[in-house]
Amino acid sequence: MNIHKNARLTPKGREILIERLERGEHPREVSCAMGVSIRTVYKWRQRYRLHGRAGLDDRSSRPFSSPSRTPASVETRVVALRRDKRIYDRIAAETGLSRATAARILVRHGLNR
Repeated sequence: MNIHKNARLTPKGREILIERLERGEHPREVSCAMGVSIRTVYKWRQRYRLHGRAGLDDRSSRPFSSPSRTPASVETRVVALRRDKRIYDRIAAETGLSRATAARILVRHGLNR
């Protein structure tokens, strides 16, 4: 993953944070020394305790599930309408979706142009 240019803690920095905590330094001292909040120190300590070294790596911000995602049957209908050369407004009107939702579905299927 890409590291933000102003990121205070990289995975290596998180290892240093954990090493300082394991040496016995107080979390408040570690947070001041590393330029992060105390809450951030506790967050990374908890992840380290739960997952070990792997818990210090970056992870995706993508949700595990999308419960409000458009049903597959509706997506199939949107794709079929687009293949019949319908425009976004017409597709949205016929399926009862918003124009933006229809557009997102078509982008996902590569039919937006």
